[in-house]
Amino acid sequence: MIEEIGIDVSAGTIAVPVLLNGQEVFRMNYPHDVIIRVEDSTKAIGSVKTSSKDRLDKIFVDKFLYNRLTDTNTPHFAVFLNDVQLM
Repeated sequence: MIEEIGIDVSAGTIAVPVLLNGQEVFRMNYPHDVIIRVEDSTKAIGSVKTSSKDRLDKIFVDKFLYNRLTDTNTPHFAVFLNDVQLM
């Protein structure tokens, strides 16, 4: 649905550069449920979960680590699908 308004949305893995003293030492694969990009620049990262139980802290840790490793302030968000009934 988001793609219908022209926003590039995908799920996948971001190769995060790990810097030491300003030099890239290696890249760490960082999987995400939702990656929003504008002109090849990551603008927001999201997680889709079936429940918020014991998962909310992981989203804060993901944001902290990603922003610290990339020296950015990329917003992270979560969508919780509580009480989803599969048939």
